[in-house]
Amino acid sequence: MPIRDVSFHPESARLSFLNASAQTAHRSSHLQIHPDDCELLKAHSASDHASVELRLATQGLASFILVLRKNTGNARWASGLLANIREPRHLIEAVSAKSRLADLGERTSAIVHEIRQPLFTIAMANENLRLMLDTPGALKSRMQKSVARIADQVARAQNIVQRTLSYVSTNGAESQFTDLPLTLANTVEFLDSFFESDSIQVRLDIPHETAMVALEQLEVEQLFVNVLRNAADSIRKRRQAGWEGEGEIAISAKIRDDQVLCEVADNGAGLLRREASRCFERFYTTRKESGTGLGLYICEQFVAKAGGKIELSPREVGGARIEIRLPLIAGSDIVASEPD
Repeated sequence: MPIRDVSFHPESARLSFLNASAQTAHRSSHLQIHPDDCELLKAHSASDHASVELRLATQGLASFILVLRKNTGNARWASGLLANIREPRHLIEAVSAKSRLADLGERTSAIVHEIRQPLFTIAMANENLRLMLDTPGALKSRMQKSVARIADQVARAQNIVQRTLSYVSTNGAESQFTDLPLTLANTVEFLDSFFESDSIQVRLDIPHETAMVALEQLEVEQLFVNVLRNAADSIRKRRQAGWEGEGEIAISAKIRDDQVLCEVADNGAGLLRREASRCFERFYTTRKESGTGLGLYICEQFVAKAGGKIELSPREVGGARIEIRLPLIAGSDIVASEPD
């Protein structure tokens, strides 16, 4: 349902709006928002656009998705869209699963290259071992070294396969809380071959402390896979325009008080500020030939689910920056890092 003159009143947890349809253009309506979702809507009170999933305070009513456009100040928007959705969480999960499979499809050549390396080493070690077995008086220590090398490379190949399967799998019980720095480091490792094939240097600066956030591991992995792939795509786009510089992506995470602050900055083609304000819209993409327009939309849904914020902006020196703020789980064993 299209709506206009939207306003949110946090003190009363009430959402007010006018129905924008022709038949009821002047009919004022109000919705009482569930208390647990008021903070989520308050977090978007200054956003020029927002897309959030909310529940009503009245029990028994389904959740709905609220899309807001053109902030006019003081938690007010010029227009929006209101839609009831059955099992909305399942919808996001289904779209996310398909997005992970699409990511994997695009990475197939890089995965093949990555797994070919240990297979080549195994083949060479096996040939050396065969020659030694055919050589009278061959040293046992040399044969043991070849066997150990084969075992190491088999473990490496198994790790590549397991990482790939874990990324696309949705089976099994998932913890609702995830150590963000550890998962971020594992995600960067998962994408190593992808960055290597595009000649992109990655700088990673993350804390050694545990920082638990209210997301499942798969959600954190996909959040950063989407963000990092966008950064790599931007560098590739700049090169296609004739740039011959070295591609760089800087990734950092810092613990500050009750939040973990993440930043991903690239030196790619960059974007205009008006584009940055639209990139989290569903189906909006600057890659008309291959983009789905769902990557950053899914990222925003995950971040909002955890009570955080995600922002995209152009860098003054070129490229783009994404900042992600996620609240830490209360009671986690966190040791905050020292201020810079």
